[in-house]
Amino acid sequence: MDSLQNYSFELLQKRLRVFKANDPENFDVVFKIRQKKLYAYNSELCTHSNIFKAFFSENRNSNESVKIQNFSFKDFKDFITFIYSGECSFTYKNIFTKINIAEFYKVEIFKKACEQFLLKVEGNFKNVFEILENAKEYSMDDHKKSILVDFVPKNSLNFVQSSEFQGFSKSLMYDIVKSNENAVRQEEDSELIEIITQEFSDILPSFKFHKMKNEFLIKFKRNSIAETDILLAEMVTEYGFELKKWKFVKISYFCL
Repeated sequence: MDSLQNYSFELLQKRLRVFKANDPENFDVVFKIRQKKLYAYNSELCTHSNIFKAFFSENRNSNESVKIQNFSFKDFKDFITFIYSGECSFTYKNIFTKINIAEFYKVEIFKKACEQFLLKVEGNFKNVFEILENAKEYSMDDHKKSILVDFVPKNSLNFVQSSEFQGFSKSLMYDIVKSNENAVRQEEDSELIEIITQEFSDILPSFKFHKMKNEFLIKFKRNSIAETDILLAEMVTEYGFELKKWKFVKISYFCL
């Protein structure tokens, strides 16, 4: 660390010590949060938040304390401490409250710090629904993408059957389904190939699956076929299969 960096760090630490001491004589704003008081300097707050800037402009001559009713003393103090120092003790338990504060006061750098912490949290069925809902509400696209691309495809069945999923808004459900459209199709195609493999195991070597379209596979799954020759005739006509042997067997497979 060079001398200039040393000076910058020293000034930052001194400013933080002054803030933590919270001596009323060193500040020009007092916040009142549930019978506790927190002092700050309005110019510092206004630099980072247009909400603070607008508020203090309208109440320039007021000597009254600013009442904070939406947040706890600790959470609000952590927020103001971050503005002075760039430091905050994030935990999964408090992260969504911190994001709410960042959004409420429009402090983008604080929100970025929250998002950076949240990206390190490993998704599981205990937290993924809460993360996804907040990612949608607060426009945290990286978090939403991370869950939709990484977590949901690997846990799709349990995910969509959960009561939490059923409680999502229609727009969030749409995002989930849309983002996993390809993954669902691949899974469905694999299932259909397995069905056909079981039904036609004795003549399977003659089938050219690489020429088979998804539409045909879906038709096979969703329709009851009376006799194999109907299906095979269509396959020969449309896809050009060269079958060595015709075998007529009844098919009892119906749409699941």
